[in-house]
Amino acid sequence: MTNAELIAEARKLDAEATPGPWSPYDVSEPVTPSDMKLIARARTLLPQLADALEKAEIALREVANEPYIKGARGGGAARRHFEEVK
Repeated sequence: MTNAELIAEARKLDAEATPGPWSPYDVSEPVTPSDMKLIARARTLLPQLADALEKAEIALREVANEPYIKGARGGGAARRHFEEVK
């Protein structure tokens, strides 16, 4: 799956589930089928999203470490920006 597909799926599951926050000790709300889909898919979706984020951060660091980036003023602007938002 692409990153965009993973994100879209996560947002869809979140939108369909019972609004949070959830507590493992609060049983006042019944668990719905949508909640169960979210819980089950989160087991593999979260690691996939974490992997995608990690790859994106590595790629961004590689770009930020380039000595010159076309269009970036002073060549180090991208690196400075990345360091600020890290």
